[in-house]
Amino acid sequence: MAYDTRHDELSTSIYIGNLDPSATEDYIKMIFSKIAPVKRCKLIQGQEHGIDPYCFVEFHDHATAEHAIATMNGRQLLDKRIRVNWATNAGMKKDTSNDYHIFVGDLSYEIDANTLQKEFDKFGEVTDVRVVRDPVSGKSKGFGFISFKEETVSMRVLSNLDHP
Repeated sequence: MAYDTRHDELSTSIYIGNLDPSATEDYIKMIFSKIAPVKRCKLIQGQEHGIDPYCFVEFHDHATAEHAIATMNGRQLLDKRIRVNWATNAGMKKDTSNDYHIFVGDLSYEIDANTLQKEFDKFGEVTDVRVVRDPVSGKSKGFGFISFKEETVSMRVLSNLDHP
């Protein structure tokens, strides 16, 4: 699921779904910039997988993002009525594809990403933390992933976890 009706007061990113296939990132950015300056815009083309394109737009503050949702949800854009909602964290994450990722299992179901990050910060720079959650209930599935910029840090973590 790429959108979520739940959000927190720090959320600044929105999800735009049901986009017309001819929509471009520049077009979406132009439309949403009429509401307020857009910090970032990311269009995902899904035609090769048989889905309509969708987009994530990040604003500079929560109130502006909330206003964009209220103003644009259900509006006609090109030939389709768009759906605008709060984005989940997945949409606007920074690129960590060149980082070193570690699977972390057997987690307490109460643990959150902040707690997990604090535990691994002592080894070196953590670039991403993800606790995998059930999309319906929002409850932790008991595992997650930690990403590090440097391989030496990830190796130190693995060594420490293998030999406490």
